Amino acid sequence: VMAVEQNPNDTVALLGLSRITVDLPERLSYLKRALESDPENGDVKQKVIEFVILELAPKVRTGPPEEAVSLLVETVSFFPDCEPAWFCLAYA
Repeated sequence: VMAVEQNPNDTVALLGLSRITVDLPERLSYLKRALESDPENGDVKQKVIEFVILELAPKVRTGPPEEAVSLLVETVSFFPDCEPAWFCLAYA
């Protein structure tokens, strides 16, 4: 947290926070900030895709999908090339 406070564009710190934060909207916000700070970083893009596949896709299938759909819409708004997010939206 201190690294992000000192440097809000620290991609490594933002990715670290996205892994340890439990709240899904907060996790997505860290991923979004990481992608905004380094839009060409393949690792960041991969982490967004993993988040969609591992966290949001199961929520679309198993529970009330409202929160997942909202987060998926947000995901495709800042990362329109995220095919798994589009697929999950179509499924929902």
